[in-house]
Amino acid sequence: MIDVYEEFKQYRVVRRKEIIRFFSGNVEKANGSIRWLVASGKAQRIKPGLLYLRRPNEWGKKEVLVSPWLVAGRSLNDSVIAFHSAMAIRGEAYSESSQVQIAVGLKNKKTPHSFTYQGKTYIFYRKTL
Repeated sequence: MIDVYEEFKQYRVVRRKEIIRFFSGNVEKANGSIRWLVASGKAQRIKPGLLYLRRPNEWGKKEVLVSPWLVAGRSLNDSVIAFHSAMAIRGEAYSESSQVQIAVGLKNKKTPHSFTYQGKTYIFYRKTL
């Protein structure tokens, strides 16, 4: 199971689909690996299908504060941080926001549902990328 951690630790945020692909489509093995990562304290769930892989110095903690930019940047494959959120990353936004806007490519047939994690609401918009 530690192989999964080693494979994806550089990303910090990993999608369930990526873990399934790592196990060559074996969903049972991927789900078992995800359960092990969470139970062992090496990962915490952001939302269904999205995990944060903790650094070794974070393993003993109940919950770790995760950068909203990291969550937004890895939440979907075909997406970018957009609008006010993009300005905030660059230090050009003049107001605080509890929303993180994410533009999703038109290849996605549906706009993903928004979700809230650690006080931030992640909102998706379909746009030409």
